[in-house]
Amino acid sequence: MACLRPGPRPLPGATVLELTDPTQAATAIGKAATAALTATT
Repeated sequence: MACLRPGPRPLPGATVLELTDPTQAATAIGKAATAALTATT
């Protein structure tokens, strides 16, 4: 089934654990946001 196949990761460098654990997800989102801000300035 296609719905069970893992797709592309929504955040660059984020692991499955980071996306399932709220604390790790918040850290991953913060890192991605910081990287995006520094890349655009």
